[in-house]
Amino acid sequence: MNIRSVCEIPSDFSNKNPRNSEGAFVTLKDGRIAFFYTRYNGEHGGDHDTADIVVRYSADNGETWSDYTVIYRGPAHGNAMSCSSLRLQDGRIMLVFLVKRLIKGMDAETDDVMDCRPFACFSSDECETWTTPACMVRAPGYYVGNNDRLVQLDDGRILYPVAFTTYVNFGAISFVLRSDDGGATWAWSEDWMLPPRGHASRGSGLQEPGVIALPGGTLMCWQRTRYGSQYKAFSVDRGVHWTPPIPATEFLSMGSPLSIRQDPKSGRYLAVWNDISPRWGIPPASKRWDAPRRRLVVAWSDDGVAWSDPETIEYDDEAGFCYTAIHFMADGHFLLAYCCGGREKGCLNDLRIVKGKVPERQ
Repeated sequence: MNIRSVCEIPSDFSNKNPRNSEGAFVTLKDGRIAFFYTRYNGEHGGDHDTADIVVRYSADNGETWSDYTVIYRGPAHGNAMSCSSLRLQDGRIMLVFLVKRLIKGMDAETDDVMDCRPFACFSSDECETWTTPACMVRAPGYYVGNNDRLVQLDDGRILYPVAFTTYVNFGAISFVLRSDDGGATWAWSEDWMLPPRGHASRGSGLQEPGVIALPGGTLMCWQRTRYGSQYKAFSVDRGVHWTPPIPATEFLSMGSPLSIRQDPKSGRYLAVWNDISPRWGIPPASKRWDAPRRRLVVAWSDDGVAWSDPETIEYDDEAGFCYTAIHFMADGHFLLAYCCGGREKGCLNDLRIVKGKVPERQ
């Protein structure tokens, strides 16, 4: 597939910007494209280090981009990160991101813990102003929502999938938040998506879920695992109940995320993930933690079930590519934004936006 880079957003440790990552797109009414992402602002770029939510704009279909503007400043002892954005059916723009806050132990014998919960805010004037971010989950805990995960169904229901991680030796479990009042209030799915029997304390459970609507109305929720592939579960009642998760062997991967979006113009689905299929041969040995993320592939589907053979869009033995945001444009092109760090950096430190054209059906 022919794609080309249209924007590089590198980290800059010397100016206290050690990481740029996990973004999402939305098209404004004047034709501009907004790209929200996580901008780290301290000495380090770990998942719990300080970061803000910022936005850049493009007025030429993604060819060039403005400098960043801060949307939300993260807390001093925590951060704001991993944003999702969506044009709602009522015309508002919805922005969701995680807010992490360090909770100090009750005494010298009690560990500190990190509280992580999704917050939602809205703009009715095309990103000029925003409502005060409101927490979507009342109970404290560690709830992870990936970037570019918001979905609104045809009937108006909004879905936001979340993985809950306990503070004990148990892998993450996934569920889906749903709202029927435009994001004002949220209910949890009735079923939790649990790791396979005997695997709860092995690996990291079912992490970083995403949701798509398939033809006919069935929903599919996928989850990142360390079991050799993504896992998937299904709902036939708009996200209230879910089937037990099973391996999604069409998406072979190891501890890395999957992104899927449907093109509203063609109806086709695009999947982007780090494929570890044997089709690529045996990769060189590596001690890098992000080695399973060295190959980034795409595949297309007419129904979200049967997929084309994957095509490699990035490969580097000393780098990694992950956390992809997908944005389709009315002219038949699409944008992808993903982490692309490597070499002397970690794979999460730098961001890249690329542009391509939706291929014709074969």
